[in-house]
Amino acid sequence: MPSEELVDLSVRIQGYLSCIERYNYEKIGEFERFFELQAAECCYDNEANLAVLKQYQFNPALTKMDILSLILLKAMTNLPHPDFTLCKYLIDPRLLEEKPLPTIIMLGEMLERCEFSKFWEELEHNRELVAGISGFEDSVRRFISHVVQIAYQQVNVKILSNVFCFSNEEQLVQWIASMGWKINHDNTSIVMVANQAENIKCRNIREKVNLDDICGVRMYLQR
Repeated sequence: MPSEELVDLSVRIQGYLSCIERYNYEKIGEFERFFELQAAECCYDNEANLAVLKQYQFNPALTKMDILSLILLKAMTNLPHPDFTLCKYLIDPRLLEEKPLPTIIMLGEMLERCEFSKFWEELEHNRELVAGISGFEDSVRRFISHVVQIAYQQVNVKILSNVFCFSNEEQLVQWIASMGWKINHDNTSIVMVANQAENIKCRNIREKVNLDDICGVRMYLQR
């Protein structure tokens, strides 16, 4: 359940976003606080976060590197949606060279390239970046699950273990079950991700032919 502060602030922020107040620099503190609550309480409002970045564009002196870092990391949790790229291009290129933004950009690009094992290795060396973001790892794993479902009908458990990076096998088994995937009873090293036959859908195709078109064809054949 979201906190009362988050709910109240969300209502005010939505009001600002619907009018010119979204560009009022005096409201930036409320936007920043709203974002901090999003990170702490595992919720997400991309429009509000983009409004913060716009404020930083108009008022560079108000820019806070810790908020920029959190915005990029939260946008990363919403892959495969393009939020991460949108946020990245709203940030001054000079700021993208300041720590810790290069590391965050690298992490996001690893996910976009589906270099999942490398992502977890790099994240392990930068745990402090995501310490204040509730549910960060599971959000990333949901994106990885999305990619796995697109790429595989069946996959080896070892591959899943590498791309999900759970600390023990029990957690992996629970995640597999939560995704509705099934372990092959005949070969427990194989996970059935999707049954292509179940995904086939019938489609009725209707074509409309005008009477004038039929008459034209008939006249041509009678020549």
